[in-house]
Amino acid sequence: MSPFLPGFGNLFVTAIRVAVAVAALLVVPCGDVAAKLQVLYDFCPKGGCTRSFSPATLLIDKAGNVYGTRDNGGTNSKGFAFRLHLDGNEWKYKTLYNFCSDANCADGASPRGGFIIDSAGNLYGTTSEGGNTNQGVFFEITAAGNYQVLYSFCPDDNTCADGAAPLGTLTYAGAETGEPYDGSSPLYGTGVASDNGIVFELTQSGGTWTSTTDYSLGEDGENCISDSVIMDASGNLFGAAQTCGSGGEAFVLGNGDTGWGEISLYSFSNNATGGDPYGPLIEDSKGRLYVAAEMGGKNMVGVIVRLSPVVNTYVPKVLHSFNVRDGSWPMGGLVADASGNFFGTTNGGGRGDGATVFELSGKNLRVLYQFCLHDNDCSHGSRPVAGVVLDSAGNVYGTTTEGGAHGFGTVFEISNSDGAVRK
Repeated sequence: MSPFLPGFGNLFVTAIRVAVAVAALLVVPCGDVAAKLQVLYDFCPKGGCTRSFSPATLLIDKAGNVYGTRDNGGTNSKGFAFRLHLDGNEWKYKTLYNFCSDANCADGASPRGGFIIDSAGNLYGTTSEGGNTNQGVFFEITAAGNYQVLYSFCPDDNTCADGAAPLGTLTYAGAETGEPYDGSSPLYGTGVASDNGIVFELTQSGGTWTSTTDYSLGEDGENCISDSVIMDASGNLFGAAQTCGSGGEAFVLGNGDTGWGEISLYSFSNNATGGDPYGPLIEDSKGRLYVAAEMGGKNMVGVIVRLSPVVNTYVPKVLHSFNVRDGSWPMGGLVADASGNFFGTTNGGGRGDGATVFELSGKNLRVLYQFCLHDNDCSHGSRPVAGVVLDSAGNVYGTTTEGGAHGFGTVFEISNSDGAVRK
């Protein structure tokens, strides 16, 4: 038993109250649900774009503004940050920053994660490239629109003991409650250094930020890569890693007397219970964990798995095995609403063969929207890579990497009601 965790059955303080509802399996063609999906923005309206396959999820602030990043494109073809604001019935787009605007991309390039926001409206994020040694940066975009690099990773350009190549969205104590960042407490993220996944910690003192690698995932040369972590109320970090072993693993990092230590909660093996899990783990009031895995399942195109604590171990139960008709390869992770329903995207499948947006209630999966294949004039978009987010009214927001009016993807909203999309 680890010194920093009293027992597997009580690893985490409740982050999400799960009360599952029952819904019938509903798989419908694109045309039947198109009225419920609204394209908020079509990327690349002026042409000359570089295609982006950004995995970054969106952020919605309390005023309903939508923020995001793309890892390619923009003025310098190295990514950009944007905001969408609802003005009456019209969504208005604004580019917040074009990365690689400085010489040698000292200001950062290719953001792979989304934003977090503080109570003053300042945005924080990372890039996977650029900076002083091309190992990425930690940056802030203030509420007034000013961009600044707060930290440039791997200053020694060698060991990268402070971390390197950040991948996902940062997290912090209290993030699981939905509260904004306080602007000063430690931040945690994942990256890659020496070809292996790492978890790093950013801390601030006197206005100066520093970074340290808290943990290196997996064994040397195992290449365990995690795209994000989340912190529970007890200060443990938990997440999922791809490529570890034969199919990835779910893990928890606890901060004990001797520093951070890892426990592998469950090892996937690309079989019926899935492989290559994506996104942070989600926990319910019984300590059960939920995660989407890109591979495996009955049809080898991905699953949604629940991991239940049983006598110092975790037992998997497949809640849904994707079957191509309802989607393939769930790569964007999961998000849960207040009732314990899960939402996410697949990267392929569906009757349109351009991927799906889904809702899982208990063990019943409902397809909310099916994108068409990008070669077929998909005005609503095609091939999402990132997951989705929910606003306070339960509407679903996400991005696609292809399709749309110009072929370079869209930002979309799906209403949570049977009526028209919220205006």
